Amino acid sequence: MSHKSSSKRDTIKKTDIIQGEQKMRLQDTHSVQINSDIKDAESFARRLLESTPTWLLTLLSARDAMIGWMGFATQNKDRSQLDLREGGVAGPFKFSHVSPAEVVGGSSDRHISFESTFFITTSGFERAGHLRTVARSHSRVGALYLNLIWPAHKLLMHRLLTNSFAAGARSVRISERDTSTK
Repeated sequence: MSHKSSSKRDTIKKTDIIQGEQKMRLQDTHSVQINSDIKDAESFARRLLESTPTWLLTLLSARDAMIGWMGFATQNKDRSQLDLREGGVAGPFKFSHVSPAEVVGGSSDRHISFESTFFITTSGFERAGHLRTVARSHSRVGALYLNLIWPAHKLLMHRLLTNSFAAGARSVRISERDTSTK
């Protein structure tokens, strides 16, 4: 199986200081070629979320324990069932929109908000699943946190997509686009 990876980085814009608070918006999109067993955005999101490795769940639990007391949102502790419906919760996601075309989930607290969108595109005979994440800071603490975790976020999303879809895909192309506004 061939693995192709590409990365394109857009220019980073200057920091906006609004009412003494540092505001930041980060966005990336990760994509992977998928097989026909993934019928729609719901099955794509389900496969990705159900295949989250135990070590990543442990890492996210440690993150919650370390910074939850500072006002950051923590995850749903009940990981026994994926509740993939509007209003449902899975890990860090509370789903606001679930349809065959796209699944949207995220979280918000006093420091940051993020929204992830799972969707599928078709070009000729090739189909790709995409995970787009948009994160925004609401405070200086949130901006510092996003600066610290964003490189790890990009690496983790790349690995998660690769591990979740490598076995079934003819080839895996992960592309990551970072459109950061600082």
